[in-house]
Amino acid sequence: MLNQKPASLLTIAGHDPSSGAGVSADMAAANALGVPCCSAITALTVQNSQGVSAVHPVLSKIMQAQVEALLADMPIAAIKIGMIGSRAMVSRLVTILADVDVPIVLDTVFKASIGESLLDTGARLMFTTRLLPMASLITPNIPEAEQLTGLVIHSRSDQLAAAQALLSMGTKAVLLKGGHFADALAADLLLERGKAPVWLIAPTIESYHSHGSGCVLATSIAAGLVQGLSLVAAVVQAKARVHGGIAHSHVLGQGVGAVAPWGWQPNSAHFPWLVVGDCPSGLPKAFPPMMQSMGLYPIVATADALMPLLQAGCRTLQLRVKSDDVAWVQANIQQAVRLCADYADSQLFINDHWHVAIEAGAFGVHLGQEDWQALSDADKDVLRASGLRIGLSTHNLAEMAFAHAARPSYIAIGPLFGTTSKQIDHPAVGLVQLKSWVKWLLPDYSVVTIGGIEAKDIAAVKACGVDGIAVIGAVKAHSDEQVEDKTKQLIALWHEV
Repeated sequence: MLNQKPASLLTIAGHDPSSGAGVSADMAAANALGVPCCSAITALTVQNSQGVSAVHPVLSKIMQAQVEALLADMPIAAIKIGMIGSRAMVSRLVTILADVDVPIVLDTVFKASIGESLLDTGARLMFTTRLLPMASLITPNIPEAEQLTGLVIHSRSDQLAAAQALLSMGTKAVLLKGGHFADALAADLLLERGKAPVWLIAPTIESYHSHGSGCVLATSIAAGLVQGLSLVAAVVQAKARVHGGIAHSHVLGQGVGAVAPWGWQPNSAHFPWLVVGDCPSGLPKAFPPMMQSMGLYPIVATADALMPLLQAGCRTLQLRVKSDDVAWVQANIQQAVRLCADYADSQLFINDHWHVAIEAGAFGVHLGQEDWQALSDADKDVLRASGLRIGLSTHNLAEMAFAHAARPSYIAIGPLFGTTSKQIDHPAVGLVQLKSWVKWLLPDYSVVTIGGIEAKDIAAVKACGVDGIAVIGAVKAHSDEQVEDKTKQLIALWHEV
């Protein structure tokens, strides 16, 4: 519908006249993700890049009037709460939001990163007992978590214990930021009720200029929820935006520079690794890179189907054999490896059957997200020691971050337009989203996409920055000669772009 209003984010926070944090940073962060953002001011601050000299909370009834006016008029799909100036304001927020059925991201701002305490002592008890349990997610840093829990946090195990304590206080989920630790990996911990710990890890950036990082993170998460992302995916997107924003921070005054919410090119150096369970002290060795550009990447069900593709000029191929007959599967994989051996520059991937692929001497193995996660550490070590290339399937930002932690040879994103080749409970990615996601994986990975791609789509798909296009139905035909002809046409279209 032409008159349909886009879902919006409401930020309830203080005003930073330097625009590095608070409402100004919130609105910039949301707009950078294409999410409309409106705001209610909780306090006026006197500050610049060198520090905060005064905080003046607005009257709680004025804050309430702002919020109620916006909720009555705007299609608010998520709320981010930042600085709160008084007990009366906390009390009014609890009343206002009691019947609001949207995700609430609560940034537990007790002190500005450049000075002043921002939540008076009288508000603390109501904050922790009334407002915090209303939150879908809270985003404390280490000092804030220590204040909330009374615990001392000196290690990753302490970080986990504190997150568990925060969950027990009533919030649905905690993102306990780990940037205050003096180590090489900035590890944030996401803990949801009834789920295993999830660690978001990125290389620590040695930068003095990170003003507004907490505001940008919490707001970007809330904006992701407005976009319909899962909580994990929204946190991944936000972590990437903050990491890139700190790397490209802008210095406008004489003091601390602010996180840049836009104006820079995303890349794999900014994208976080996602690890479930224990927090690693480092990352595993990367799998070998691809030998050459992937291009057209057909997937076939039997070894016999490979020959016309090889003759047509395909050099990256995948054998996806599905059968309970172990001997037949093994024979097909061995035959496929022999056929590709005659083409020295071929890159043959075997789907799933990685033990057989290693024994047969295949070029690589392709695994689904669940298959990779199900492998034991010992199995993963065997795969790394084998020298095989590894490709991993992904369907969303969270799975891309899981794949990034595995450091594979390539990452596949799909389904692009949908698929009939297998049952996948994931929405189509689409060209716009594909182009955005590919940027986060370059230059570290070759990226391929799959799902409903036909000859007419190749130019538009390649323009998204992928290194290859995986196809199944597009190379099917009644005879080997027809398969070869169709494949040559597709390869020609790929090289025309």
